[in-house]
Amino acid sequence: NTTPTRSTRLRVVNRQGDSTTMRNIIRFTALTLAISLPASADVTLTGSSSVKGGLLSGEGAATTYIKGTKMRTDQVVRGDMMSTIFDVAGQKMITVNHKKKEAEVFEMASFQKVMTGIDETAVGVKFAPNGESKTIAGEKCDGYTMTITIPFKQEGMPEGLSMLMTGPVFISKTSPAKDEYAAFYAKAIENGFFFTAPAQAKAQPSMAKGFATLYREIARAGVAYETTVQIKFEGGGMMGSMMNKMAGMSMTTTFNTVSSDTIADAQFEVPAGYKVKQGK
Repeated sequence: NTTPTRSTRLRVVNRQGDSTTMRNIIRFTALTLAISLPASADVTLTGSSSVKGGLLSGEGAATTYIKGTKMRTDQVVRGDMMSTIFDVAGQKMITVNHKKKEAEVFEMASFQKVMTGIDETAVGVKFAPNGESKTIAGEKCDGYTMTITIPFKQEGMPEGLSMLMTGPVFISKTSPAKDEYAAFYAKAIENGFFFTAPAQAKAQPSMAKGFATLYREIARAGVAYETTVQIKFEGGGMMGSMMNKMAGMSMTTTFNTVSSDTIADAQFEVPAGYKVKQGK
């Protein structure tokens, strides 16, 4: 195939607790797992995800599409589907609530000043080989250990509270999707894109910077076929203990099968008839 169109699909379903903070953590941790999977020319990836601990547990599905410099993720939240569309060339992030038939469009330029003010070396991100390996979906995958330490600065939260995300990632260095996958994330990060909620990125730019740094390192290494993330909170006294009970958990996503599937350009547009508003 000499003119590849890059696309990825992965389905992951979760049950959610009622805490707004927890919903944000789960939604964007699930996004982290989904986008850790390969992107290639007209490829559909199907995988499984399990969540254990906290107020959330279960198995289920989400869908991620990547085509050129666009990405869309669909996630089922308590029976309702939410979508996030990343348009690198258009410098837009769009969140879509299909139940309400509403979409919110965020101009990425408004976030770039915030992101450029964060010292990348000050963000607690570690990503290194751990000497393990396994075969997944016919691919030899080398093991890496990732760790992100994020100061959890949010209204009502005590000083010194941090969220720690750590776990193994198994990466194929020979995946046919490697070049396309790396090219997408290199372009996205070069253009100031991040992969957390817009409001959360403005409130906690170090979190957004940390995720972007991790994705770049994964893409440089190859294509992740299995990712496990353990989430826990450190510091913060009683609040930290409470957060561990509410939102401490482990999430695993494994790539299972691959098949060809053409992704229509319309997948990266707001559906007709939806109310559209400008995000802040």
